[in-house]
Amino acid sequence: MLFASSLSVLTQLGRLSRRAVLSAWNSPVGPVLLHLLLVAALVSTLYCFGIIHILPSDENLIVWDAMWYQQIAREGYSYSEVRTSSAAFFPLFPYFWRLTHLGPLGMALLNAGIFNAAFAWLGHQLRLSRRWQLLALSTPMLMFMWLPYTEALFFLFSSIMLAGLHRNRLDWTLVGMFGAGLTRSASSLFTPALVLTVFVLAVAGETRRARRLGIGGVLTLVASVAIVAVMQKVQTGEPFGFIKAHKHWSHVLSWPLWPLHATTGINMLWLEALAMAVGIAAAGLCLGLVIRAKRRWAQRLSLTYPSAAVVFSLAYAVCALLFVVFFQKGNVANLARYILATPFLVVLFWQVSQLPAWPARYYAAVAAGLGLVWPIFGAYTRFPAFSLAQTLWYFGLTTAYALAYLGWRQWRYGREMVMLLYFFNLIVQLHLLESILQYYLVE
Repeated sequence: MLFASSLSVLTQLGRLSRRAVLSAWNSPVGPVLLHLLLVAALVSTLYCFGIIHILPSDENLIVWDAMWYQQIAREGYSYSEVRTSSAAFFPLFPYFWRLTHLGPLGMALLNAGIFNAAFAWLGHQLRLSRRWQLLALSTPMLMFMWLPYTEALFFLFSSIMLAGLHRNRLDWTLVGMFGAGLTRSASSLFTPALVLTVFVLAVAGETRRARRLGIGGVLTLVASVAIVAVMQKVQTGEPFGFIKAHKHWSHVLSWPLWPLHATTGINMLWLEALAMAVGIAAAGLCLGLVIRAKRRWAQRLSLTYPSAAVVFSLAYAVCALLFVVFFQKGNVANLARYILATPFLVVLFWQVSQLPAWPARYYAAVAAGLGLVWPIFGAYTRFPAFSLAQTLWYFGLTTAYALAYLGWRQWRYGREMVMLLYFFNLIVQLHLLESILQYYLVE
């Protein structure tokens, strides 16, 4: 009798636990909670077996850009005509850090919390499927969200802006744009993206929305730049230090050196190359959208266009590509950071998820297109320390990785493919995080 009662209680508890798990999974934060649980399990396992040797601490988190952010948080801005200085960085994150009174580890954990909350909210606003959310959360370049860097705040405000564009909420759009403009030098990339979005809306017949977005967006971006200029004028005497300082970081307009390369090395080049492919594809889609819009305008026909958030994200990817290619002398380091560690990629994932099933010839066309992109990095001709066979294998794996992202949604074993991609991405993300904690260059 006692055994039967105990069994009944355990059965009821099992049912309640199952309902609780399903309820959590189906909630807007479900994918994020599962992701954090899997991250904790994987990190503890890899650290226990000695595969990961270093965990974040106050000492090892102050690397690369974090040193400059900490300096601004403690001392304010400095500017030099002859060497690198903190004037190249925008103020919102370091001053937010100052207000929190947190150490590097505390700030890194707060950044992780901000990012995960922003991601859950954006995924809910886009109605992005849970599998796509898990894939997006595992993106290797999101390891920057676990550092005292500006990426988390930029992700937050850019998410608010994109959700506003997607939901036709001008207030969200402008608040997000203003915050992003104070977090990074976003105005140089956002302005062309704003122009294209306004143009598409106007051609589509939404003239009132286009006018309000155009005027409000320009004023918002100008206001964010003006605030940064005033702050630097007061603290350093040079209002445009955030522009002039870039020459000391080798960000100078110049014709790129060919083939393109990445100072971050072979473990990052495939990610930079994928970001390059995203940028080139975005350029083609933007060009096609402009041509179609002009034809519709000439024929006085209405234009069917994707979400305004998608248009803006495509244009942003193009602008990031052009900046890296023409302002870094052929060094594509940071391209993956600018494109793949942002909510703009999440919006593009959402757009891919809305596409109908592709015939096999579409995947063949994508593979052929990627095969034409890889020679930009010297593939097939000159690739340092690699034989031709090794080069073909390296870029062949990168091509297969991209095709898996595009194709899993319609493959028979799509669920298994998602989990394979997820854990591969997560291991790469942890590897890159450990690398940067050891002061290796990961940009």
